[in-house]
Amino acid sequence: MAAVDELKKKIEELVKNKKIKGRISKARVILDGALAAVPEDNKTLREDILKIYTPKIIKGDAIGEYFITYDAFSEGLEPVYYWFLEFLDGMKYKLKKTQDVFAASEGGGWYSEMGMRRTALEKRASELIGTINMVIKSIINLLWDLKEFDMRLNWYEKYKSKNEKEKEEADLALKAVYLTEVDMKKGRAAINSLAQDLNFITIRDAFMVAKKPEDVDSMDLNDRVKRVLKPRVGDYLKWVELSDKELNERYRIEKAYLKSQVNSMKLYTAWAKPYLIATNKLLPPDITEDLDGIDVDLVTSFDVAKVYLEIFAKKEAELPQTKKTPSWPIEVPEEEKWFSCIEISLNHRTSPSGSATDRGHLIHRGRVIMSFRAYIMQKKHITLKDEEAENELLKLVSGLTEETLSAMNEDLKKYVESKPDKDKKDEKKKEFKIPIVETAKEIARPFKEAAEGIKQFFPAKKPKVNSWELKRLEEEAKAKAKKDIFTVYEQYKKQHGMLKW
Repeated sequence: MAAVDELKKKIEELVKNKKIKGRISKARVILDGALAAVPEDNKTLREDILKIYTPKIIKGDAIGEYFITYDAFSEGLEPVYYWFLEFLDGMKYKLKKTQDVFAASEGGGWYSEMGMRRTALEKRASELIGTINMVIKSIINLLWDLKEFDMRLNWYEKYKSKNEKEKEEADLALKAVYLTEVDMKKGRAAINSLAQDLNFITIRDAFMVAKKPEDVDSMDLNDRVKRVLKPRVGDYLKWVELSDKELNERYRIEKAYLKSQVNSMKLYTAWAKPYLIATNKLLPPDITEDLDGIDVDLVTSFDVAKVYLEIFAKKEAELPQTKKTPSWPIEVPEEEKWFSCIEISLNHRTSPSGSATDRGHLIHRGRVIMSFRAYIMQKKHITLKDEEAENELLKLVSGLTEETLSAMNEDLKKYVESKPDKDKKDEKKKEFKIPIVETAKEIARPFKEAAEGIKQFFPAKKPKVNSWELKRLEEEAKAKAKKDIFTVYEQYKKQHGMLKW
């Protein structure tokens, strides 16, 4: 833990020191090296290092940055946003929307309309959460019942055992259950009542000793006790036989019902998650954490709003093929691949206008502040960036059912995921080898070996990348990102009649 704290302190000092060129990318390299040195089985240390990564460190230093600010009262934000999507798609970039937040002044009509929509979503989400809670209670009760069944069925299994000690132990346990749960329904005629209230002092001990009705005849008891005890021993033996079958059947039914309840909970959760996510997207305060000074633009009595959109585009960098024959492209490990990345953010101060009832939505016109940034990232960095975005999303719904399921994980694996004995037998059958097939494999083996020998004269595998080629790949990704970010910036100004030089 001390090493992680020292690493965190070193990264923070490096990021804050503006005198160091490329300090953020250097911090990323240090963390990548620390992460690569962690043993695969040490998940805790890996998670601690991952916590040091920030969105800024994951992206690294921007290698190109441009800005455009202009008033667009003649057009809404939609044409601007979709122009970038179509242009980047034409450049063969893979696109992803990474930010989509808004805020509105409390006195405006848009704030009121979004509030009504959010209320409807919250109502439906709360209904589904209530249903999920009821299903969870049902699952807990079923698990408790199944555990009791396990204990009882264990005695039935031992009762059938050939081990005399186990069988006698199970017999005594089942007789105790019979006396308290079955025989007690006879009221004053129950064995326990006869022993306590009517001075049949020996009847309980005799019942526990008797294995079958005939054993009662040889016991040193008076005839009155024998007449009461003998049919009870027969009833007990019949009860053991019937209750064993009934309990196994009920156990099977409750396991099936538990599985259906778990599936129902997952289904209701899947229904509830979109409502929770949509409700969160309609919460205005989120944007204040992303943009400094946004509250200056939002005056309560004005009908004004702020919209913030962010697009992230990536394209994999490629090295040219070698001129050797036969030629193969350089094989780069998946996590080490370099990507040219473009990030475009649109900060829009808008005055919503139009009729929401006629168009289905309001038209947003106002000032747009555009930011263009280029980065180079490896596949592992993009994966971290995507995981971070997913984690932010999962925070909204992680406590809905995931924690409950993880708490009951062992029990659910035992009762829900366990396979019937029939399936296990079928799996064993699949392990047997078919003689005809095995013979065919033996016949084909010489031909296969000959083919392997021929392959030695040809490059069967792509050559692995070396550090020099990986560095060259990084430089190509950097050059491509610089060129493309300027192309996007220049073409937008050109196609919209803006001054350029």
